[in-house]
Amino acid sequence: MIGSFPELRNLAAVFSPRKVAVAAAGSEVMGAALEALRDLCGIKALLFGDEGEIRKHIKSRDWEIIHEPDPIRAAAAAVAVQEIHSEAQTAR
Repeated sequence: MIGSFPELRNLAAVFSPRKVAVAAAGSEVMGAALEALRDLCGIKALLFGDEGEIRKHIKSRDWEIIHEPDPIRAAAAAVAVQEIHSEAQTAR
């Protein structure tokens, strides 16, 4: 299990860029983590949550944001996107 951001950063550095879905992306901590991972390993992400809150905590304006102010619906949408992606990868 990953216990800290430095551990996550070290693990991410060895992987090629990935695209992930991030639920509840509107926190200061998540914004900092996303920006750092983008700089470190080129991570791409679909950010789910309240767009206004997300934009408060990210520097770059070119993140993909799916505006869903309800946290439960945002989480469900992020999981659905990941499941669709996983199914598509398995079918290959």
